[in-house]
Order: sequence, then C-alpha cells, then structure tokens
Amino acid sequence: MVTRFQLAVIGADAGEHGSSSLYQWLEQDPAVARAATVRMIPDPDAPTGSMGGLELIDVVVRDAGTIGTVLLGYLNWRLARAGRDRTEIEIIRPGERIVIKDVSPERVAEIVRELEIGDGF
Repeated sequence: MVTRFQLAVIGADAGEHGSSSLYQWLEQDPAVARAATVRMIPDPDAPTGSMGGLELIDVVVRDAGTIGTVLLGYLNWRLARAGRDRTEIEIIRPGERIVIKDVSPERVAEIVRELEIGDGF
C-alpha cells in the first residue's frame, strides 16, 4: 500500500538550505530512487507572506517498510555533514508528527510500525 508523508528539516539546519540539501541528497541516492518518489513542496503551515525557505520534502513509498531506505538516506546525509549532530527531521502526516533524532535499527522499526498503523491516507 502506498504511503505518503513529508519531511521537514529541523534543528541546526532548519529552513531552505537544509531542506534543499536533504532533498538533493535523497534524489541522487539510487536506493531511495528505487524505494520512493521525492519532491519539494511548499509548507502549507508557513506563515502567510513568508518569502521562500519554508518547504517540505514530499515522499511517496510503496509501503511503510521502505521508509527505512529513506531514513538511511537521511542518516547518510547527516553523517556527511560534519558538525551537524543537532540537525533532525520531522515526519509529517495528517494528525501526527514524528521527530527523528537518530536512525538506529530499533528507531526505524518503531517508525515503520507507527506509519503502518495509519497507512494509506
């Protein structure tokens, strides 16, 4: 079943630069390309009249199980950015927000279970 969610870069790299950097990284990652479709979209919760910089990464995966591939892409992006250990992402779906600080195997399994509960919106 198809699952859609958005990613927001929060913490040290919040804003346009962090979002576009992560988006480009995920778009160029062959594993992510096989598992998901990613694109930049405007943040619908951005204040009216805000000038750029408030974008989300829209992610569509075939099933919640492939979210791990996207999270691994995030982890690799974060590790490649020396000194960015305070950068986090937030998974956004209608009615829920999940903050991702690290991507341990246990945390990935927990996130997949959370996403499977509300799969298919």
